[in-house]
Amino acid sequence: MKNLFLILFFTASFQAFSQVTEGYFQYSIDLKPLDTSTETLQKVDMLMGSKMEIYFANNLSRVDFQMGSMYNTSIRVDRNNQKAISLSTSEAGKFGAELPMDELNANVPKLDPNAVIETFNEEKTILGFKCKKVILTQNGDKTTYWVTNEIDIAVQDFSVLNPNVPGFPLEFSSTSKYMSMRFTASNHKLSLKDTLETFSTSIPEDYLLTPQKPTQR
Repeated sequence: MKNLFLILFFTASFQAFSQVTEGYFQYSIDLKPLDTSTETLQKVDMLMGSKMEIYFANNLSRVDFQMGSMYNTSIRVDRNNQKAISLSTSEAGKFGAELPMDELNANVPKLDPNAVIETFNEEKTILGFKCKKVILTQNGDKTTYWVTNEIDIAVQDFSVLNPNVPGFPLEFSSTSKYMSMRFTASNHKLSLKDTLETFSTSIPEDYLLTPQKPTQR
């Protein structure tokens, strides 16, 4: 399940109206079951109230997932010091791991010449930004995005953007084996107060240090 959500992070590279080097975006996650089995309904119920949050400041980045009542995960990357960690909490406890930078770099997605983008003359406003609808078909999978070109997030490691998609997504949909998920930007800030604490790559003492490979993106 964790891999499913973390694969949604992508590298951004596009021309836009305004480049922002520091800020925060929160996405609410709406879930719908794809069948009526007890197992599926229980999974969806446990994931209700889920959200994703991204933080960025120059060469610093952070992604947090609150997956309902199941678990919380935070991935932090400090490219100034070439260090990355993951922190997770669940009923099983608190766990921290250092992530190898070379493997993180190797997993950054690249432009796909076989990807197909469909654009539509449909618009809507999300958080005050004008968005247009696009559909990406890649590796046999289709993903619907609502993207804006009114803002450019200057972050190397993530911006919830597939480099094949022309814009910054403020809403996008994905489907897993059991459910469909819609991520919609619900809050944002274009400045941060405490970057030292927000992007700390020190594993707290009450977290169990575990060896871990970086998640495929």
